[in-house]
Amino acid sequence: MKQKVHKKWYKTFYGIVKFFNIFTNLALVLALLSTRVSPVSSVIPVFFGLTFPFWVILNMLFVLFWLFRKKFGFVVTSFALLAISWPHIDETFQFRTQQETPATNGIKVLSYNAHLFDIYSHRANNDNKTHRKIYRFLEQQENDILCFQEFYAEDDGEMAVIDSLLATLSAQNYHIDFFQTRRKHHHWGIATFTKYPIVNRQRFQFRNSTGNYCIYTDILYQKDTLRIFNAHMESWHFEQNDYEFINHPDKVKDTSLSMNLKNIYWKIETAYLKRSVQIEQLTGLIEKSPYPVIVAGDFNDPPVSYTYHKMTEQLNDSFLGNGSGFAKTFRSGLPYFRIDYIFHDDDFKATWFKTYPVPYSDHYPISAILDYETAK
Repeated sequence: MKQKVHKKWYKTFYGIVKFFNIFTNLALVLALLSTRVSPVSSVIPVFFGLTFPFWVILNMLFVLFWLFRKKFGFVVTSFALLAISWPHIDETFQFRTQQETPATNGIKVLSYNAHLFDIYSHRANNDNKTHRKIYRFLEQQENDILCFQEFYAEDDGEMAVIDSLLATLSAQNYHIDFFQTRRKHHHWGIATFTKYPIVNRQRFQFRNSTGNYCIYTDILYQKDTLRIFNAHMESWHFEQNDYEFINHPDKVKDTSLSMNLKNIYWKIETAYLKRSVQIEQLTGLIEKSPYPVIVAGDFNDPPVSYTYHKMTEQLNDSFLGNGSGFAKTFRSGLPYFRIDYIFHDDDFKATWFKTYPVPYSDHYPISAILDYETAK
């Protein structure tokens, strides 16, 4: 009798393990499809792409488990999927330690979603001087090109950000575009600062958003003209209660579980549908550039996504081969949420990349050194 019970338990246990193994295989397949299938066609792969590292780790564990059990059919399936996933694993995580800043004469580019220089916290508490900490941080980096998203400035007073940056930076030329102005003196937008002469400034508005758009700035570098894109793609528009639910779903009591899930699902779906249109517009604009291109910005998408795949069809990610670890750029997200990027075309070679874990915004700034002469 005990032997029959044991066999029944054994069969049930391995049946459950096999079911979860198959589900994990399918989840990884859907995560890979999220890079190729536009969210307009299907939004389902999106959620598996967002959780890509989990499916990779689970498949690795299943490989070890079935190796131990000598069930090589399951080993081959999971291992094959991991092998196919390797390029995306490489895009998500770099197995190296942080490089020291190289001695090079390349162009040092910084991209930073400055979260409006923490204006709202400053208004609530005049002792909050986050904006001054940002100025000091930027002064220490000595960047040649700085691209800010969620840029905020007032015409005078404590938050006269433009004047403060010009007093701090060696990059004295700028291209600033505001999408909104209130009370005639308070401005919201995108800004690019550079120490190189600017010969052209243009704005490109995404047709499905007011506050999300890009600017491109043509600069003179040595004897050549380079085009610098600064982009801010659609965000998820998560609020504090959304993050509280994601991090601690058991502690949220004001609304039901289903209502919270529906709200988050709707926000993610809406953002992905908008970004799928925006990225088509942006890549079309990049393709028409008559000059070598650098693209910096907040893309609000991790590497395993349709947005990232469309960018890397045309350009190179400066993080690859130069970054370290996950290089997380969004402070409130999962440990692997790298959603800010510096891309470049084949006229440049990235020689260095760094993410700065400074707590002055909900994003971390990133910086790369791009060698133009070496690539030529």
